[in-house]
Amino acid sequence: TRRFQVREGATVTVDALAKGWVIEKASAVKRGRYASVRVLDIGGDLRVRGAEPHQIGVADPRHPADNATPLAIVWLKDRAIASSGGYARGFDVSGVHHSHLLDPRTGRSSDDIAGATVIAADATTADALATILAVLGPKDGLPIVEAETGAAGIVVTRDGKVTESKAWEELLAR
Repeated sequence: TRRFQVREGATVTVDALAKGWVIEKASAVKRGRYASVRVLDIGGDLRVRGAEPHQIGVADPRHPADNATPLAIVWLKDRAIASSGGYARGFDVSGVHHSHLLDPRTGRSSDDIAGATVIAADATTADALATILAVLGPKDGLPIVEAETGAAGIVVTRDGKVTESKAWEELLAR
């Protein structure tokens, strides 16, 4: 169990974890004697169950079209992957796109990161870490990803720079 302290009067929501939690719970459901979920994908967050590896393409936030070349292709076996960032969601003000993610340190939208993707043991953790990485960026976010056993991440800044965690390379499809 992990704990954190919140300042008096502060509000904490778990919205950033909801999709990962739903994916994790839904992918664990068994239907009948032989039917079970192998891969469950909800809006880009994905859970792979079982010992059979699955090849997964990671969307490139610099080129987000459905038919664009992936940023990376990874192999997942009994793990989860989640992506977060302002490239696909957000709002425009005077022709400038802003992320829907807010940086709690500043209260402003987290515009320096185009997108972040994290692989973890479960979908809730992958979802949370992807959001953290999309807000904190590579310098402050990747050490948090790397501190989670078995987690790996990749982050793309608004100016297009790609930074990977140490474990990311091991998951790439060859």
